[in-house]
Amino acid sequence: MAWLKYLRRSLAALLLSVLLVAIASWWTAPNWLPPLAAKMAATAGVEIRSIDVGRPDFQGWYVTEITLEAETRRLTARGIQISWRCCREIEKSLSANIERLTIGAVQDKSGVEPAPVALTALLNNIAQRIPFLKLTVQEVVGPFTRIPPVSLELTRQENVLQAKVTLLPAVSQVSRESLQFPLLQGQIQWDAPARLTVNLQQGVSGMNLAAELNSLGQWQLTGRYSLKLREMLLADAEMYRLAAPVPLDQFDQLNLSGTIQAELPDVLGFGRWRAVVRNTADLHLTKPISLSLNSEQLLELDGNQSVDSLHLPSLQVNGFVDGTTKVPYLPRSWLMELSDPLRCSLKSNYDQQAFQAGASWTPVDIYSCLRRVALRATSLDVDASVPSFSILAFLDLSSVWEQTGVGIDAEILGDGRNLPQKMLFNTAFSWLHAEHRIRSNQPLAFDWQGWHGDIAPALAGSFTEGSLHLENWQLNGLEGPAPLLAADLILTSELRGKVHDAPLEVIGSGTFSQEAVELKKGVLSFLDLGLNTEAKMDLSQSKGWISFAGAGAPTSGEWLGAWLPGDSEITIEPGELAITSFINLGWDSAFSVNGRSQFQLGDWRLQQGERFWKGINVQGDVNFGLDSLRLQKPLQVRIKEADIGIPLANIAANLEGKLGFGDKLRCDLQLQSASMELFDGMAQLTEPSPLNCVNEDIRMPITIQNFDLAKLVALESEKIDASGRISGTLPVRIAKGKVIVEDGQGAAQSPGHIKLRDKSYWQSIAGVNPQLGEVLQILENFEYDALSMVVNFDDREQLQLNTRLLGSNPAFKKGKKVDFNLNVESNIIELLRSATLPQEIERRIQRAYNR
Repeated sequence: MAWLKYLRRSLAALLLSVLLVAIASWWTAPNWLPPLAAKMAATAGVEIRSIDVGRPDFQGWYVTEITLEAETRRLTARGIQISWRCCREIEKSLSANIERLTIGAVQDKSGVEPAPVALTALLNNIAQRIPFLKLTVQEVVGPFTRIPPVSLELTRQENVLQAKVTLLPAVSQVSRESLQFPLLQGQIQWDAPARLTVNLQQGVSGMNLAAELNSLGQWQLTGRYSLKLREMLLADAEMYRLAAPVPLDQFDQLNLSGTIQAELPDVLGFGRWRAVVRNTADLHLTKPISLSLNSEQLLELDGNQSVDSLHLPSLQVNGFVDGTTKVPYLPRSWLMELSDPLRCSLKSNYDQQAFQAGASWTPVDIYSCLRRVALRATSLDVDASVPSFSILAFLDLSSVWEQTGVGIDAEILGDGRNLPQKMLFNTAFSWLHAEHRIRSNQPLAFDWQGWHGDIAPALAGSFTEGSLHLENWQLNGLEGPAPLLAADLILTSELRGKVHDAPLEVIGSGTFSQEAVELKKGVLSFLDLGLNTEAKMDLSQSKGWISFAGAGAPTSGEWLGAWLPGDSEITIEPGELAITSFINLGWDSAFSVNGRSQFQLGDWRLQQGERFWKGINVQGDVNFGLDSLRLQKPLQVRIKEADIGIPLANIAANLEGKLGFGDKLRCDLQLQSASMELFDGMAQLTEPSPLNCVNEDIRMPITIQNFDLAKLVALESEKIDASGRISGTLPVRIAKGKVIVEDGQGAAQSPGHIKLRDKSYWQSIAGVNPQLGEVLQILENFEYDALSMVVNFDDREQLQLNTRLLGSNPAFKKGKKVDFNLNVESNIIELLRSATLPQEIERRIQRAYNR
């Protein structure tokens, strides 16, 4: 390998040249030294490009500068101090100190591939060629831009060769005193010919390795290591002025320890090799939650002359969330595993020409095989109140110092009440270490299913399914105490109804942090109506608010129609709607909702079978909570036209009070006023009437004014003609859901008539009964002078109508006056239609006539 050959020849040539310089200086022949040194260096394949010899002092000779070239390397040594111990053989007393050794690259002129060098041969060659007991290089600077300066101390004693290497801080970047942790120090000792020990130390972190050469030419290597990664990364990040690959201030500890077993060929870089690393990692995260992790990994490295490989067959991480940390619905115990074994090739990205030009060189591109690492995390808690998690994370660690790519697919199973039965979470993002932020690579999608919910009985079953998507999201401020997530969001769900569901969608921009969630400039779409909305949730106080306002014309009313009372389906044709609403939320000890809404409906229509209500206008202002609703101002209802079997017009009502809908529906309402036009007259509530939802003893005194008798009769039959106007009172009472009228009074305001049309139709009803025929003959043209009635309607839904008629038929018995009472349990028209009751009618009329 190039660097081994370079190291062997360059060190030997350098030291030999330094020795020659020292001897020549002692002879006080500086003019002879450069030619002599050049000639002797040439025998070692080294060319001396320049030499500057100083004068000796009382400590020894001082060589100002010497530059050597060997193959593709140039070495320049400055400040060389050569000293010896008096009265001993020079090879047993000579030592040298070099202030600064610079390694550069020159163009390779030979074009010959370097031959492999065995480690034992290299060490033996160095030991034999070094004429010093001790060689110290205070600072070695190489072409590797990512490696700091190195100091080197080389000591030779009999068959033992020791090297001490220390990484130095780059003085131009940071002073050694400013580092909070010592730099890396390494010691290598070779006991010729077959034993090698390596010790690396950085503060409390370290690695100890021992290797022995077997008869097959393989180094059997064993060792242990213990690394304090948090402190090491902090020191490296400060030295290179790089952002740490993780926010290290959020960790109390980040440690690795384990064992190493390896088989390495004596000829480095050639032949098969294998290494097995058993590692244990301990991690304690303090922010944003207190989390401890303990993991075990088995790492296998294997290689041959062409492609080396890395194999991570297993990874297990046991995690525990500190119980003192308040994280709702987060399991405390976790297991993380490697979803797929990690196997990749380790390829060198060595570029000969780029290296000769002084470019940075990474000996092995180890991150290239870390572009997709699949990890699965599973929660271990069995508490039914805590959901279970199954998370599959895909990591791209190929550029860990600049950014880390992460993809997450998670499945969360809840209890269906406080949390949905199933939640799916998916996203991908890049962790930009230098900028202390996370940037999305794809939208964050959160979908849920099977949420029954105990929010409120009125909303039970609502929001069963839904999704939350965050577009263009990014997490900023990772170096601070409260990271902030900003995103464009799309929330979709459905509000469940009795028959139909109403889609609900929120689109807007929002921010999310540990303290609060805020939605700005959002649009809430519900019932095809777009409302401007804002929201803010204070997570630290477990409370928040939502507001929305807007106006428009919803295009569908199916969802609302299903909530209206009645067995038959009611169709709603929406008109205009304007609404402004503010809702307060709380979820500390229990979920709570309260707020206020102002709304106005214009020109709505309801249809139920043949019945309809047109031109509905409603104006309301309500305060509400989870279990109550209060009318802040009287609810005003205006209906232009209706038909419920009886044509109605200009219906108006004002309602005050409140509703309770906890365990059961409770009403404390009062109908302040009500009126409507019907039968060309008016029905009106005479005084406020309290209402309750269970219809227990509700009294509604109603007056009727100028009802057209002709239209009353026409409801039942077009074969009866009548005239006159009816007015009176109807004391309506509702008891246990039953409508009751007690002693309702009504009377004609002036004389009128009752006439039967289609004489043949009525004769067919009378048949051969002469008495009934006579009754019908009277009613063919009955002129009444007075008409009065008493109305009772009991809880059996039977109408008891007591009608008094006073008048005559001019064509019957010379217009003799008839005064009679007619008491029936249905209206008079139904009695006339019934063929089973002719005798009853005849008897009652006959009694009145005979008087």
